[in-house]
Amino acid sequence: MIEISPVRRYVDSGLNYLFTNNYDLSIRLLPDGFSYSIFDTERNRFLALEEYLLPSGFRFPDVMLSDDYQLWLDKIINSNYLLKKSFNKVFVFAGGTKHTLIPVPLYDSSKNSMYLSFNHTLSDNELVCNDMIAAPETYLLYSIPVLVNEWIGKNFPSARRFHVCSSLIRSFFTQFRGGSPVTRILANIQSEILDILVFKGSEFQLCNSFHYSTDTDLLYYLLFVTEQLKINTDESTLFISGRFENNSELAGLLKTYFRFVELIPEANEFKFSAVFDDAPLHQYYDLLNVALCG
Repeated sequence: MIEISPVRRYVDSGLNYLFTNNYDLSIRLLPDGFSYSIFDTERNRFLALEEYLLPSGFRFPDVMLSDDYQLWLDKIINSNYLLKKSFNKVFVFAGGTKHTLIPVPLYDSSKNSMYLSFNHTLSDNELVCNDMIAAPETYLLYSIPVLVNEWIGKNFPSARRFHVCSSLIRSFFTQFRGGSPVTRILANIQSEILDILVFKGSEFQLCNSFHYSTDTDLLYYLLFVTEQLKINTDESTLFISGRFENNSELAGLLKTYFRFVELIPEANEFKFSAVFDDAPLHQYYDLLNVALCG
């Protein structure tokens, strides 16, 4: 029996269960966990955030393709009265390394599977989806497990679906557009998955994801990207989001190779209830900015 209990829970006392039609619900599905946030559209303020982690004994490669993962998600929904309410909008996004970018002028919707299969091996258990990102003008093609897509349709039929990197690209671009022409790198650290974005000023240069096992692997991929793009690590800024602690061994390792390492700040577009004052918001950067997707 898998215990269903959030590892983090922030809920504002002003959240009104009778008026959730005024709130937006955002859900993040990852191979090791489930998180959601609730946003008050009238007051432009986040009111709640909860995170559940899949027990380590139940984690294995491609766990999101399994029936066990769907059953675990069902247990969360069935144990949480709030998630059964009606909302103004629902956003659901999933993580994974199988994605690719196609500039708008080159995009042909009839070739989605072909585009993605150039770089990734796809199975019959995966569905190819696309997100249109207006700024910068590009399509992000990605795969989502068929079972996960069916689970979303069953529990949140009106939900808009996105990939984690769609939220990251929109958020990072919006946050720093019009700024100085310095190079900014975003490392979004998930459990065994590293998402890397690079912007030079407002110019979008790269979005890629890598599987990693150790801190050394993670550093290798970051340095590989800087080498390929000829980025000066003494002049660029490395922003960190996701599973990262400032006093960790990884933090020390990154600061050895990058002169400027910062936690990604929260976006100025949104306000936060006082219950979030001590929350590690950088760990939920993608979740708290998914509303920028539309």
